[in-house]
Amino acid sequence: MERVYNQINCESTIKEKTGGYSPGKIYLYKEKNKKPKQIKRWNGIEFRNRRGKECSVSVYDIESGNFHIVPVEYEEINEKIVDAREMIHSKINPSNNKGSRGVSNCPLAIEKYILVEKDGYDYILCFERLYTTGKSVNSALGLFQFYKYPKNSSVNLSKEGFKMCYPDTYEDGEGKTVGKDRVVYNPKDLPTIYELNEDNVDNVCEEFKKFIENN
Repeated sequence: MERVYNQINCESTIKEKTGGYSPGKIYLYKEKNKKPKQIKRWNGIEFRNRRGKECSVSVYDIESGNFHIVPVEYEEINEKIVDAREMIHSKINPSNNKGSRGVSNCPLAIEKYILVEKDGYDYILCFERLYTTGKSVNSALGLFQFYKYPKNSSVNLSKEGFKMCYPDTYEDGEGKTVGKDRVVYNPKDLPTIYELNEDNVDNVCEEFKKFIENN
């Protein structure tokens, strides 16, 4: 079944739904040890999917509680994400787990990820780091980030409503846990998606597997 997105880009409404949070800035990381470039974000993108239906990728998804911080110029980063996702997915094979590429019908690779299901939880490998500064949600695009949350749920929404699970920093080794079963983590010492190659892709896979095993 194709998901129907219910997304908004009205900042006052987003704040109302999230307890005051709003979309912030995007920083593109091409090299891990160099200063990132701040790039302009869309307030919303409209497109037709491969079935010809109108869709939108905006800045906040009411159904999932997720922020979608999308750059105006996304073609180049899309290509890098697709390449990185294929390289990593081909090497991840956790025993007795289902591994998928995620959101296969979305033309924006920025919204794609790698999903592993285990023991009633979804474990997600993403190609950007979402983090907060005050009440702003920012994106460190090109840096890896790992999620864990209950299956058929989401990282920021629970039965109690919206609870921000993005960490308050993009720094390696930092993260945030909400309750007992929602975790977002910034893995340490990994390349950016621009730096990813056959010599270091195994490091990314091993860190993701460790995250699954330890959470």
